[in-house]
Amino acid sequence: LTQQLDWANRMNLQPWIHATSLGGHPDAEHVRQPDTSDPEYRLGLEDKLRSVAAVSKNYSPLFYSLGDETIIGPREAHPTGAEQGAFRVFLEAKHKKIEALNKVWQSDYKQWKDVVIPSSDDLRGDKTNSRMRHELWAFRNTQFADLIGTGVKAVRSVDPGAAVGIEGIFGLG
Repeated sequence: LTQQLDWANRMNLQPWIHATSLGGHPDAEHVRQPDTSDPEYRLGLEDKLRSVAAVSKNYSPLFYSLGDETIIGPREAHPTGAEQGAFRVFLEAKHKKIEALNKVWQSDYKQWKDVVIPSSDDLRGDKTNSRMRHELWAFRNTQFADLIGTGVKAVRSVDPGAAVGIEGIFGLG
């Protein structure tokens, strides 16, 4: 990276830094990887971005890219344990009581730990109500925005004035 930045500097160019790619894709078991809900993944991402910014900041980058046409991964990817847990926290913060969630979802969960992200087949069919699907997409959009925010904060912790973000078309896939 340093050689490329030195070359851009000699050519009087401001580099466009491709810092990372936030997107995820399913593995062989159709589980989303990387697990963007996993706190360890996020810590590693922050470390990587701070490292890239530390090397790049002296070259006055035009922009730090967190990915081109970035997506969290396809909707049909199976959720991970970390994503299931984060979904429960999201729902509990919104509904406060399991009884309130049950009323909206027309479900009969006894405890928050029983709530799971429905399978993609269930989400496609008539096995879930539209409110459940809406809340899942709202959760995933929130996770996606939070992941971008994590990247922006990490880069700006080293290069405070940096322009940081994603590029191209983006969404949940």
